[in-house]
Amino acid sequence: MAADAKLIQEITEFRQSFKSLILATAADDQPGASYAPYIEDNKPNFYIFISRLAKHTANILANPQADLLWIENEDGPKNIFARKRLQINCKANIIEKSDHKHEAILQRMRAELGDTIKVLKSLPDFLLVELVPQRATYVQGFAQAFNLTASDLKSNKA
Repeated sequence: MAADAKLIQEITEFRQSFKSLILATAADDQPGASYAPYIEDNKPNFYIFISRLAKHTANILANPQADLLWIENEDGPKNIFARKRLQINCKANIIEKSDHKHEAILQRMRAELGDTIKVLKSLPDFLLVELVPQRATYVQGFAQAFNLTASDLKSNKA
């Protein structure tokens, strides 16, 4: 099914109701699932600040692809099989400390996610990662699935 403006708005509101995302990564046929607090810009690209000590960071460094997932709480739907969910496949880019946007993004993260960012920023093993959407799937419930391209997400500011 195609995405219209109303659906894009619903997707945006659903995603923005969360402060963290579920992160799936893989390298050398060893998948990993994790989570990370995040912020987003209006493209939308997503930003996470993660430790090199974590498996998901090693996976991203070896294979710069990631799937992101937002899923409705279990107590929300009438049927556990019909939880709303948004999955976005992304390309991962490391934003180096020398990049002009590195500090600005961390300042936004601190404002939106709290002062823990200040502590993490002082640790040498943390990397800022930009996750750029490639394609997405939004499931509203049974027989209500929508495939979206990166252009759908960007042109509609989903």
